[in-house]
Amino acid sequence: MKGRASIAIVLFGLAVLAGCAGAGRNACDLLQGQSACARPALSAGTDGPQIAAAQFFGDAGTSDYEKRFLALLAHHQLGAMDRANGTGPFGHDRHEIANSDFQATYRTLQKLAGPVAETHLPPAGASSGEGHFDGRWRVSRQTLYIDAAARPSVPRVFDFSGLQARSVEIVLRQAGKQPADIEGICDGTLAIRAGAGSRTIAMGTAFRFRLAGEDDTVSLFPSDSLNRCTARIRSSLAPAGAPLTIRREEAADPALAAFDSRYERCTTPNPTGLDALSRAFYASRWLSQTCALPIGKPRLLRKSRDGFNAKVEALRGGRRCPTAPSTRATRSCRSTSPRRQG
Repeated sequence: MKGRASIAIVLFGLAVLAGCAGAGRNACDLLQGQSACARPALSAGTDGPQIAAAQFFGDAGTSDYEKRFLALLAHHQLGAMDRANGTGPFGHDRHEIANSDFQATYRTLQKLAGPVAETHLPPAGASSGEGHFDGRWRVSRQTLYIDAAARPSVPRVFDFSGLQARSVEIVLRQAGKQPADIEGICDGTLAIRAGAGSRTIAMGTAFRFRLAGEDDTVSLFPSDSLNRCTARIRSSLAPAGAPLTIRREEAADPALAAFDSRYERCTTPNPTGLDALSRAFYASRWLSQTCALPIGKPRLLRKSRDGFNAKVEALRGGRRCPTAPSTRATRSCRSTSPRRQG
């Protein structure tokens, strides 16, 4: 649903790149007993809707939004299977693959993804309004680049996202050639994977590991209960170390998490009673559409520049410009002021 991405400078020349995909073992392999990991994996031997609901976010229930989202996930998985096997739009007939599990899984996903092809959403009236989606459907993977040769600065904070994630991985990657030692303590269970080995650190227990050289990596897998780690990074250039706080974004900023999980259920009329223009307006855009709003009193503008200036005015909340305009942006702001009539 949400694939999150951001870049920031944090510590010792650290840069953060957050994404939504990961390969190899994940938190469900290393941390046993988490509620998000209790669901079965995708299996051709289980009923289709139950498979996808269990695999991606538990019980789809009766929510139209969750059902549509489930269809999109199935559609995406079909595309991944086609790319991996060279089938469908990539040339080969998928029936040429002599694997019963593959064929059964493909048919199941086709059935689940069927509603994506529908041009119009089913009529919806009483169910319209605001909702919040909190299903566990994705893998969250964030990469933290560390350059121990950079000059230490003020304490930094790294926020990782576990919103709607079945598994969370934080990859610490060495960006320079100077070895760095990282030590810290967390308020929840943490799994650490370094090389071919892994270990689990209990809540409140100190941990320590080293990034030895260029392109060296260590993966951290925070448990569902972990919200905060306090760490220190040391090197021969900074033996005292520099502090870094690692926080779960949903706990640090619950208002942002609530906003990220918010969605609108829009009123959708029956297309059979609509004219061609209305049918085009209400055509399904699958979760990317916003609800229809009252038109109000529109104001027609003559030129494209007038339209641009109106957008600037709306974003700024008025026509007032900075007190000392000196940039191209502020010159554009000046143009929003009405011209003097002579």
